[in-house]
Amino acid sequence: MKRLCSILTVLFLCSAARAEVVRTWQSDTLLVDECHLVEVPVAAVSHVVEVRASIKENRDGFEMSKATWGVELVTEQNNVLPITMRWGNTYYGDPADQRFLEVSLPGESAPVRFTRHVNLYEGENSLLIEITPQGEAKVFVGDDKAHYVGTVNLPGRLRGVKLCSHGALDVTAVAVESTLMPNLNSNLTDQEIARAMTVTAEPLGLWHFLDRDNDTRYARPGGDYDLLVVKDSAGEDGSLLVVYMGGARVNGSAWKRGMVKGRLTPTPFQGRYRLRWNDAMMNPVEGECHAVVENGLLTLVFPLQKAQLRYCR
Repeated sequence: MKRLCSILTVLFLCSAARAEVVRTWQSDTLLVDECHLVEVPVAAVSHVVEVRASIKENRDGFEMSKATWGVELVTEQNNVLPITMRWGNTYYGDPADQRFLEVSLPGESAPVRFTRHVNLYEGENSLLIEITPQGEAKVFVGDDKAHYVGTVNLPGRLRGVKLCSHGALDVTAVAVESTLMPNLNSNLTDQEIARAMTVTAEPLGLWHFLDRDNDTRYARPGGDYDLLVVKDSAGEDGSLLVVYMGGARVNGSAWKRGMVKGRLTPTPFQGRYRLRWNDAMMNPVEGECHAVVENGLLTLVFPLQKAQLRYCR
């Protein structure tokens, strides 16, 4: 029985290199012994899920509560990973009795019990799940602040989040934020890539990682990249595309040969270029990045990240 349901989905489009973010809100819903599915874009690389709700008639008792609620993470292969909350008492009727909230995660790990920082009766609790590009679902719970429960490894991309109740669940709000992989396709054919690899007129052609100079407190390279610099056929300012050819370690499964790693724009100074660079997670690096081509080397400089990367033929 759903009392009222209002859903709003908004697609935020950032700059061309930025990721697209889809946010879905659902508020004021009553679920009684049922599940409600919120679908998410399968192409998304990360998600944040937050549910705030309270269970009705949640009271002390000798046994674990029959009333439970939680979410099921559903993958594109239809794997279902339940995350469930229920309540109980250690010694009901005894002066030493303690009321607790128990969170169960998929797998063989024991349930995690909370006696503080959560509502133990009919008050609201929040269930927060952060899903990383590596498929790790980090679970948090709390009545006010989020407290870590554990991590669940997803066997594939997330397809949907199913909110489930056993009993009367008063849902204040459901929020799902999904970050989609940005479109970094260079549209170069295999033949065009093969021809571009034979060019040696600087800065065009194929470049291999040589070395780096960086402060690991600020940034770490995402891999020992091989890069191909080609003319940007769509550019009107003489810009050049820096195309990924291989060598990614961080988020390596997402990077494919022929994707755009960056862009070089000429300046009035010979061998100096303005640089736009996409980091390992495919987000643009902020700051006054630039590139230098001299003495047979391509050097990418990131002043705010206190790093520079050098490439050779």
